[in-house]
Amino acid sequence: SVTDARGSEGHIRWIMARLGISIFFTMNVMVFAMALWSQDWYGAPSSGEVALADVLWQLFRYLGLLFSLPVLVLLGGPIIDNVVDCLRRGIVNADVLILLGVAAAYVYSAASVFQGTGHVYFEVACMVLVMVTLGRWLEATGKHRAGEIMDDLADLLPDKVRVVRGGAAQMVPREQIAVGEIFRIGPGERFAVDGRIVSGTSEVNQQVLTGESLPVVKHPGDLVFSGT
Repeated sequence: SVTDARGSEGHIRWIMARLGISIFFTMNVMVFAMALWSQDWYGAPSSGEVALADVLWQLFRYLGLLFSLPVLVLLGGPIIDNVVDCLRRGIVNADVLILLGVAAAYVYSAASVFQGTGHVYFEVACMVLVMVTLGRWLEATGKHRAGEIMDDLADLLPDKVRVVRGGAAQMVPREQIAVGEIFRIGPGERFAVDGRIVSGTSEVNQQVLTGESLPVVKHPGDLVFSGT
């Protein structure tokens, strides 16, 4: 329905908005993480720079903690809601594992920040949430577009069909056609339902279903498809 379509489109836009904001914060968290891990590549600072380096390391750790919070709220919130809903129904899905992994990385990292020692993995938690949400945005977008295509195909079908009953043709709604009935299709009209040709020969444009650029000649006994 139109309401469902708008709701689906709004949901996709909301996911994209949350994802965009979260990517911004995740990029900052990645920068802080690179700064923290740089000591493993370039070695410890000289004796005269130790005090400044310690201050910067602690600052980057707290900034990583601060900047990862919006990502947890924006992207982790829907996953938590899904996990709670599934657990209430006695279902364990992949979101449970994702939530456990993200929570473990964040809790361990937060404890390391407050204790002033140990590694931090805020970037891991953020990247997992971003990648999972990105995948679900792509999935939702694909479903939405597929639904739009199906709606467009449904709009191609005629509302009424010329059905032969009692030797005379009469217009009846498409939904009232019964299996085995005979209906007539004029030149340029679309088939309202799937069927088989009883009499007559004509070219049928099936491009909407098969992508064929040229019409296909149909003879008695051949199958025809709705929307063509």
